[in-house]
This record gives sequence, structure tokens and C-alpha cells, in this order.
Amino acid sequence: LARYEITEITPDKTISEAMDKQAAAERLRREKVLGAEGDKRQRELESEGAKIKLINESEGHLISVQNASEAEKIKRQLEADGDASAILVKAKAQAEAIKTIAAALES
Repeated sequence: LARYEITEITPDKTISEAMDKQAAAERLRREKVLGAEGDKRQRELESEGAKIKLINESEGHLISVQNASEAEKIKRQLEADGDASAILVKAKAQAEAIKTIAAALES
């Protein structure tokens, strides 16, 4: 039994060209796969960004509406307090006038 060591194999030209074409095709396939994955990730990120933008705008609008509602509530409370104070002042003035008339009639 004899052993031989093969140190170098040189395929013929057509096989070498076929191997080079296969390697180039594999590199091109990998490039397309990576490009497609990159495009997919880009679309996912853009979609997520649009979703977050809509959520933020919606929350901003909600806060704006809440602030306007609170401002209207405070305005109405202040107007009601002002009206109540005016009625109280008017009633006190009328009571004082009645007391003055009553005192004038008694004397």
C-alpha cells in the first residue's frame, strides 16, 4: 500500500471558469439578499416612525383639547364667581337702602 500526497490540483480552464462564475453568482445572490433585507428593515423603521409620529400628534392634540377644556372651565367658574359677587354686592346695597328708608319712616 503506497500513499501519495496531492499538493496542488489545477483544474482545466472550463472548470475553472465555471467555478469562477458560480462564485460570482453566489456573491451576487448574497448581495441581493442583503439589499432586500436592508430595504425591508428600512420600510419597517419608516413605518414605525410614522406610527410614532401619529401617536405623538394624537397625544399632543388630546393635551391641547384637555387644556382648552380646563381653561374654559376655569373661565366659567371665574365668571360665575364674579356674577355671584355682583349679586351679593347689589343685595347688600338694596338691604342697606331698605334699612335707610325704614329708619327714615320710623322717625
